[in-house]
Amino acid sequence: MAVTAIHRADSIDDLVSWRESFGSAHPVLLDPDETVWSLYGGGYRPHYVVIDRDFTIQLSSDAYGARTTAEATALSYL
Repeated sequence: MAVTAIHRADSIDDLVSWRESFGSAHPVLLDPDETVWSLYGGGYRPHYVVIDRDFTIQLSSDAYGARTTAEATALSYL
């Protein structure tokens, strides 16, 4: 399983600051114009998307409480 975040920060410095504030260790894609973000449904932030090995979206949720559901869905594909 791979975890990647997409962030719409305007600069690398903003992105680094965000990663440090959350203690994030996973890769983060800088997407200031939301090109990639829109491919996965956009919506509110945070937005959780679980994509299986065949690149099929299995879960797409924009609720703050969705993290537990997203993690459970992701773990079911391990």
